[in-house]
Amino acid sequence: TYAWGTLGDNHPGEAAGVGRIVGTTLKLERLPNGADVSFVMRPDGTLAGTVRLAGQTYTGAFLKQ
Repeated sequence: TYAWGTLGDNHPGEAAGVGRIVGTTLKLERLPNGADVSFVMRPDGTLAGTVRLAGQTYTGAFLKQ
């Protein structure tokens, strides 16, 4: 299950789906809202996320606290 908040013109929501891990990358199948989502585990231990939606790309990193 993947959940998101307000992102551009897209309202908060959630979707269940399938993903695939290849190497250090988790790529989800396209979400019902048209978003393509992937995550990469970096050597420094951070998890980098990328969302592509409606011609825009959003990125962020998750840090272990």
